[in-house]
Amino acid sequence: MRNVDITLLLTLDALLTEGSVTAAADRLNLSVPATSRRLAHLRDLTHDELFVLAGRKLVPTARALDLRDRVQSILEELHALFTPNVVSFETLNRTFSLRTSDGFIGAWSAELAARIRREAPHVKLCFYPHWEGVEALRDRSIDLEITVLKHTGPEVFKQKLFQDHYVGIAAAGHPLAAQHQVSPNDYVRYGHVSASRRGQAHGPIDHALAALGLSRDVSIVAPDFQSAISAVAASDLLGAVPASFAKWAQQSIRLHVFPLPVPTPGIEISQAWHPRSHGDVAHRWLRNHVRAMFT
Repeated sequence: MRNVDITLLLTLDALLTEGSVTAAADRLNLSVPATSRRLAHLRDLTHDELFVLAGRKLVPTARALDLRDRVQSILEELHALFTPNVVSFETLNRTFSLRTSDGFIGAWSAELAARIRREAPHVKLCFYPHWEGVEALRDRSIDLEITVLKHTGPEVFKQKLFQDHYVGIAAAGHPLAAQHQVSPNDYVRYGHVSASRRGQAHGPIDHALAALGLSRDVSIVAPDFQSAISAVAASDLLGAVPASFAKWAQQSIRLHVFPLPVPTPGIEISQAWHPRSHGDVAHRWLRNHVRAMFT
């Protein structure tokens, strides 16, 4: 086997990330011809084109995509090998990307940021809306995912944070606010707001109502909990959100919160991360702060 030096791995990683010889050259602080020569060497070693032109962009071949995670893992192992396992949090300048729901952002992001600032004033938290799939964890677009985790890759680490449940919400002046208890018939007498990023009007609440021979009229399907709360607060419509988020919203919005009149499944909120981040000292520190908020 011919010698493979670290510069070729760095070049392949840069090309996979940037999708352009010019951009990869800038990242590596090399000239474009030098980067092209390295790409030619990589093609010779792998007996594969690795990248083909699609318009003005380089598109990786199946072989290049197969190598992506392995190359990144090797480079990260090498980086860890020569990096002291000590972090000065007072001077740490890093941005962590967290993927979560608007409910978590509203209820917990300020507390988490305050905890982080006390120890690491230069660390930033960048929140992204939740969507399905683990690719963002695998390709490092996301450092940490905090949500109801239904499907994760077999390699992904997962840690339960807390258990939540749905509650009913109405505007503070709503007729139901004067009632000591809301029955299923009371509940379906009014229109409803459903919060669903997939645009789904019905879910577990409707299944429970159907078992009683009842159904609700969903007038609005909102993309997230905050939009649903805003719609409820400005109307006579009813909604349902996690209890922790409803409690937070009541601090700034006049809401009536009540137990749902039908049983619904509980909500398990967890945090998840990719194995390549498991031994990262700063990443572990962030995970510990997230966990500490719920212990």
